[in-house]
Amino acid sequence: MMFISYSHKDKKNFYSYLILSSLIFFFLLTSGLFAQQKSYQWVNVLRVIDAGTIRTMTDDGKLEIICLIGVDAPITGYKDVDSRDVDKSIFKRGKKAKEYLRSLIEKKRIKLTFDKIALKDADGNKLAYVWIDGELVNKKLLKEGYVYLSTGTSFNAEKQKEFWTAEQYAIENGIGLWDLKLEEIKTESIKAEIYPGLEKSHSMKGDKVKVIRVVDGDTIVVDLNGKKEKVRLIGINTPETVHPRKKVEYFGKEASAYTKKHLEGKVVTLTYDQNRRDKYGRLLAYVWLDNELFNEKIIREGYSYAYLKYPFRNDYMEMFRNSQRYAVLNKLGLWGNYKIDTTGLSQDSSGRKVLTPSPRQSGKYVGNKKTKVFHKSGCRHADKIESENRKYFSSKEEAINARYRACKVCNP
Repeated sequence: MMFISYSHKDKKNFYSYLILSSLIFFFLLTSGLFAQQKSYQWVNVLRVIDAGTIRTMTDDGKLEIICLIGVDAPITGYKDVDSRDVDKSIFKRGKKAKEYLRSLIEKKRIKLTFDKIALKDADGNKLAYVWIDGELVNKKLLKEGYVYLSTGTSFNAEKQKEFWTAEQYAIENGIGLWDLKLEEIKTESIKAEIYPGLEKSHSMKGDKVKVIRVVDGDTIVVDLNGKKEKVRLIGINTPETVHPRKKVEYFGKEASAYTKKHLEGKVVTLTYDQNRRDKYGRLLAYVWLDNELFNEKIIREGYSYAYLKYPFRNDYMEMFRNSQRYAVLNKLGLWGNYKIDTTGLSQDSSGRKVLTPSPRQSGKYVGNKKTKVFHKSGCRHADKIESENRKYFSSKEEAINARYRACKVCNP
């Protein structure tokens, strides 16, 4: 039998190697965990697919499809629709929005930040806030009127308010998608003067049905020839109340109650567009009650958003867009009660409302609430602070008195 003896030096080297290996393993493990938990990411934009979707490449060469949170972009084409019956302008709007986003970020390096609620869309694509030169692109697209606010995905409440304010600004000032021919919409004349062909359009063949149940603000169950059918109202989107993966959204209960009050138990007429059913098998319809188009009425009175991402009858699309602007201008329904921060609204020389930083959102120094470190506003570390963790100071003394310590990089 052979015995192997180790010197004191060999043992010391062995233990040193063991400790070093453990430290490297621990570093790699924690680095991987931190990478998964990272709240931001720098990527290169390879291509803009549409005004709400981009293809990117990460620093390690990974290709990803990124969808912009809170953005519904007008589509640039639609294979399943007969081109004779589609409002062609929706494709032009979609292409114009796409070109605008291309001018902002294509072939450029951008910063992505992520939401704790909205992680991926229905197709498994990553959802993100897109930043370039310190500006939030999602919000810019809404404020410039190139896209619609998406209500299909829940995300950070503060960001929702911020985006809602941006779209409201575009609507109130008639910018982009909201640049309408009509300067004002009056409820009492909305059908007779603006849409003289509306009553005539109702003369098309439809189905008389009884509304058995209201599911939520934009979905009902009807008795159609002795069969229960779930019906999704075309061109509207009310806040969620019954979605299995979402909380009850702001004004959702009011929207459901509104539809229930007007439709449940009533006999209505359903008329249809090009596509009779959606991917879930629900009927897609315009609902008429007492010769009035309910789809338009619920938008005009502020209980629903106009859902204009996908094309339907061009005269109805124009009508719904006008109806939403009417509700916004008159602060009706969800447009009148949303508690938003108006401290950042002022007026320019033309009298139009413009967004300016509020006192709480600007300052010479930026602090991180988590680390208790403050930076100069232009510091590269200040740019990495998430909005909810930012605290602004007008002076160094103010930051120090709040028990924040100075950044060692920018040395404020």
